[in-house]
Amino acid sequence: MVIADLQRAIEQAIAAGVPWKNIIIDPGIGFGKAQAQNLEILRRLEELKILGRPILLGSSRKSVIGWVLDLTPEQRSKESAFVPPADKRLEGTAATIAIGIAKGVDIVRVHDVKEMARVCKMSDAIIRGLGNKLATVYLCLGSNLGNRMANLNEAVALLSQKVNIEKVSSVYETEPIGYKEQPLFLNMVCQIATALNPWELLHFAKDIEAKMGRVQSFSNSPRLIDIDILFYDREVIRTDELTIPHSRLAKRAFGLIPLAEIAPQLIHPELGKKISELAGVVEGREGVQKWTSGD
Repeated sequence: MVIADLQRAIEQAIAAGVPWKNIIIDPGIGFGKAQAQNLEILRRLEELKILGRPILLGSSRKSVIGWVLDLTPEQRSKESAFVPPADKRLEGTAATIAIGIAKGVDIVRVHDVKEMARVCKMSDAIIRGLGNKLATVYLCLGSNLGNRMANLNEAVALLSQKVNIEKVSSVYETEPIGYKEQPLFLNMVCQIATALNPWELLHFAKDIEAKMGRVQSFSNSPRLIDIDILFYDREVIRTDELTIPHSRLAKRAFGLIPLAEIAPQLIHPELGKKISELAGVVEGREGVQKWTSGD
């Protein structure tokens, strides 16, 4: 519900002429929501990454904090229960900010700036590392079994537990490659920043696939979820376990077209061509269409 509402708001903003790069999303902690709904939003903040825009968290001094920390269960059941003043909610604000950063929030709006700046600094050091150089990586996600969009959403949420999701392409419905007797795929590309090395990232992606229930089968078979590393900075890696850039990317319209949407000027380190150039001539591009409806 929240994601659908925010997606509509994004579409309305774009239709009104607001540049994509200027759009920030705020799930709206408070704003007439029940306290249980506010807690649910905080628990599931990472799911908003699917929208591909920076997330702003405005949980500072919200009544849900006083509701949790200062009321008994019996008091919480009464709509008219007195909630202590907003300036008594520093610890609860700190907890929501730390959890928000862990779940991939990009911006926080706070009242107690000095104290929350320290919370942000410590949380960021724990989650992202202190002084670690982050690699820019492009991942291609795909699904053609079950609820395809829900599968992509879950994969992005699980990825955000260890990496920073920086950009997300539109979702495209694509024709299968090789084995044709299977459902159409939904594909998307994410730009991430990570301190994981390429092999750690590969194992992390495979762990997510396994956790979601993917079963290994024959080449080009249907799959619940597929997570491929397309590029890792400008690294060129050729081993039995890992190939970067992805060896078949230049012939895969379902990867090139969403990648060209978010990184058209990116240069393929082996071919020396822009992604936009490769996407413009790749065979099968007519079978890749933006997806706008539900499963």
